[in-house]
Amino acid sequence: MIKIFLKLKNRVFVFVLLVTVLTFGQGMSKNQALTHVLFSTIAQLHIDPKNLDDTYSKNVFDTYLKRTDPSKRFFIQSDILTLNRYKFFIDDELRNGSRDFYLTTNRLFKMRLSQVKGWYPDLVKKNVLFLSSESLQVDPEKRNYCQNEKELKEYWRLLIKEQILNTYVLLVEALPTGSKELYLNPQKPIVHKESEKKAKEKVMKTFSQFFDRYEKETEENRNENYLNALLVVFDTHTSYFPPEQKKEFDISMSGKMEGIGAILQEDNGYIKVAQIVPGSPCFLQGDLKVDDIILKVGQSNAEPVDVIGAKVSDVVKLIRGKKGTQVKLTVKKTTGKLMVIPIVRDVVVIEETYAKSAVIFDEYSHKYFGYIYLPKFYRDFDDLLSRNTTDDIRKELQKLLQANVQGIVIDLRGNSGGALKDAIDMSGLFIDKGPIVQVKGRDGALHLHEDPNNGIAYAGPLVVLTNIYSASASEIFAAAMQDYRRAVIVGTSPSFGKGTVQMFVDLDQQFPQLSQAYQSLGSIKVTIQKFYRINGGSTQYKGVIPDIRLPDLLPFLEVGERYLDFSLPFDSIQPASFNGLKPNWDISTLQKNSQERVSQSSVFKAVQRYAEILKKDKENTFLTISLPAELERKNKIEKEAKLLENQQKVYDHLKVNPVDKKNKDPKTPDWITALSKDAYVEECISILNEMGHE
Repeated sequence: MIKIFLKLKNRVFVFVLLVTVLTFGQGMSKNQALTHVLFSTIAQLHIDPKNLDDTYSKNVFDTYLKRTDPSKRFFIQSDILTLNRYKFFIDDELRNGSRDFYLTTNRLFKMRLSQVKGWYPDLVKKNVLFLSSESLQVDPEKRNYCQNEKELKEYWRLLIKEQILNTYVLLVEALPTGSKELYLNPQKPIVHKESEKKAKEKVMKTFSQFFDRYEKETEENRNENYLNALLVVFDTHTSYFPPEQKKEFDISMSGKMEGIGAILQEDNGYIKVAQIVPGSPCFLQGDLKVDDIILKVGQSNAEPVDVIGAKVSDVVKLIRGKKGTQVKLTVKKTTGKLMVIPIVRDVVVIEETYAKSAVIFDEYSHKYFGYIYLPKFYRDFDDLLSRNTTDDIRKELQKLLQANVQGIVIDLRGNSGGALKDAIDMSGLFIDKGPIVQVKGRDGALHLHEDPNNGIAYAGPLVVLTNIYSASASEIFAAAMQDYRRAVIVGTSPSFGKGTVQMFVDLDQQFPQLSQAYQSLGSIKVTIQKFYRINGGSTQYKGVIPDIRLPDLLPFLEVGERYLDFSLPFDSIQPASFNGLKPNWDISTLQKNSQERVSQSSVFKAVQRYAEILKKDKENTFLTISLPAELERKNKIEKEAKLLENQQKVYDHLKVNPVDKKNKDPKTPDWITALSKDAYVEECISILNEMGHE
């Protein structure tokens, strides 16, 4: 039915759908009706709706298995053989309204879950020989499903041993200095029996919570997971939001809640930090970072709850709480280090989400430079009198010009985007007139967005600082500055590569009759358009490639559209007509000089050395599970981390002050202190020094 509907015009499609569902609604479940509604919306709006065929079916099959058992900890090969018969028939199930693949997958998973739950208590109690060496492949992409139940049980024995070992090392590290060194010597470690006992008790409790949480998963949760497997195949950003989850999304986007201000996402069975809300408690506390994996959540002094395998909504409920109360997060850093981070809940400090600037005096060149930090492109379209990015940046530029700066750095590191209007309007502050970005939808019609106002707010040397987390609107701005040759783009890697536009569709409003018949239907987020640079290339997938590359501390992180399943590809269209500038700097000379400075910098040398150690450790997914091996690995990483920390220094020749600072404050703001130690900002100042002044 859906395959035929996809070929119909939008109005006819919706009419036929409503007649079908309302006529036969009594014999149709809510899940069936919801599936039809979701696919009707995809058919109407998605930029690139796919044919429901065998290829689509296989992609859904692989995706749902990966989401159900991401680490290959439960299914065995006979289960996969049973499920394989559905691999090319999911499209047929959608047409005839059956859900056999979904039902069979969940039945087998529940069976294996119950089986492993029966094993783990004995596997934890069993004596763990820390000094004996065994191996475990921790990357599910590099190993097959276990052949049989015997092999599965052995895998869980090794997994539990590794968990006990990690917990044991943390407990020993917490022992008083002077008594723990004997147990942390990788050459000849001695097992601390009391810590070993406590480690087993903690792991036993962790897995008890783990299995209880899985068993408490509702049919609604499982169905939501399956619906998203059906949708994500269209593209990585198209997804279904049940009513409660949509509320959570709105709260996270507004930043107005009592909690810690971290936006979370599920990633292969783990809960990962996707974004830190500027000004939030975790932003101000400083230890929690993007891509940290949250392993446990504790309330003040209470025993922490393990959240491996938990849903984002459940973890959010554990983390959120009343202002003034404390939550403790046990996280695994991108370096592999485990860390307990205490955060006091509070209301997000909205002021910290806005643009702010500083004046930097370089004693070497005797020049003043401006620095603007922009955490996101903000605008409240429901309140025209509220602050917005463009007006705030214009004001900051005026302040910096009054301070006689001879160049400006705009820092977009970590800027995940926001209002398209402000990406366009803000670009117009730096050029006289012309196009900024092109947008194309499924109908192929091209919309050219131009600078709405003639004139330039700032015409001097400009550096735009980006990183892998600079996305969406920030990429539009950076790309426009690069295409016009208006600025030098400096970064550690290509930007995120999110060049698509999504819209939320409230299904209850779109289909009121169905909403009344089946209660609330929720919402769908669907990709409707794609961004293109004025040079014709898309910002999608590839991102914005910096003119000048600086060393990356974590080059091995698989972050960005190019690492996401079903992300839309890069493509290009005809360039827009625009007049590029003729800057008074030569990019090849700037690149050469920057490379020479970086090669001589003790800080960047330490960054590169530490990055190489982390990369090698990340690539070694075949772990040796033994106390000596674990201690040796930790010591090696911590040694390099200490060397890097020791290389961090205050750049004394850079005198940094907030642009609004008229009198000496008794306390220097933390971000000002951080700027004076930021090697990347220091290199941007060196680049500005060479760009000259018009």
